[in-house]
Formats: sequence, structure tokens, C-alpha cells
Amino acid sequence: MVTYRVICEKIINDVLGKYTAYGVCAYSNKTGEELAHISDIFLKQDDATAFVNKCNSFNVELVHLPVIIEDYLLEQQPTAV
Repeated sequence: MVTYRVICEKIINDVLGKYTAYGVCAYSNKTGEELAHISDIFLKQDDATAFVNKCNSFNVELVHLPVIIEDYLLEQQPTAV
């Protein structure tokens, strides 16, 4: 099993400048070892925390995490009128 946690990152981008972003780390419940680290997904800590809480409550398998993140971000896109 895997436990997901929010990570806070200070990003410096040539175009965007400096900003704070939040990512997701996955840890092995058995060893505590970091299994995956996906950076710069969220701009709001509350969004990152809600996402990680859902992943943990649904016991998301690590292999599915990238697709779940992509789906989540696509759902957040404003719809054109």
C-alpha cells in the first residue's frame, strides 16, 4: 500500500518568476521509502490536501496516480461558453 502526502515547493521559472506550488509524494507503507514525487501540480494548498486525502481514502494504486492527476486537472479547466 501507498500513502500520499502534499509537498510544498518554491519554484523559479524564467517566464512565470517565483511562485509556490504543491505536489504529491507517494510513500511505501511498508518501508516508508519515497516511491514517487510529482511536482508543481497545484497552486493552492487546500486543493492539494483535498486531492491527497481522496487518494488516500480510495487507496489509489501508484500506477494510476499520473492519470488521476491528469483527470483532476482537466476537470478544473474552465469550460468555454
